Amino acid sequence: MLQIKNIYKQYQTGSLIQKALDGVSLNLRDNEFVAILGPSGSGKTTLLNIIAGLERPTSGRVCVKGKEVVNPGSERGVIFQQYALFPWLTVKKNVKFGLKLRGVKEPELSEIADKYIRLVGLEEFGDSYPKELSGGMKQRVAIARAYAVNPEILLMDERLTPRPEHSSRRNCWRRGRRRRRPAFLSHTMWRRRLYWPSGWLS
Repeated sequence: MLQIKNIYKQYQTGSLIQKALDGVSLNLRDNEFVAILGPSGSGKTTLLNIIAGLERPTSGRVCVKGKEVVNPGSERGVIFQQYALFPWLTVKKNVKFGLKLRGVKEPELSEIADKYIRLVGLEEFGDSYPKELSGGMKQRVAIARAYAVNPEILLMDERLTPRPEHSSRRNCWRRGRRRRRPAFLSHTMWRRRLYWPSGWLS
């Protein structure tokens, strides 16, 4: 499904060269959850951005179903650390956003949005704005928006701490119409105790 082949990434500022990734390789199979762990600055977000097509590696390749990733694509959904919700849109309109870009029309547009808002347990907040939500609720809106466009791979860049929202988030993954294949990026060591395979970036 997803192949990461010998990825190198470096940034240059004047004469200073900073190496972010050094020969990272990884294969993700269908229906597989993978956690990438490591301290701040180890390249986790850089790797996610390369998989998402938001950055190009200095060398190496990322392929989805054998096709090289060179740009963002609808088959790869991304949940960013800061949720990236539009503050002027309601919960429902945020979830609808990606669907509109794909040309989905009413009434299907509202039906899909409502389905995933229910899936993350926010059916009572469809007309609320992001400023009216807690951090965990904003995160669930971002998950619903990513799921709604039905990506084949779900990429999550999250700074996680143990809190009640995690159980509802795991439930929404399990109850989805199709399983996703996320590269799950975590910044906290306690996550290593959970059930998914993990890799370490140093």
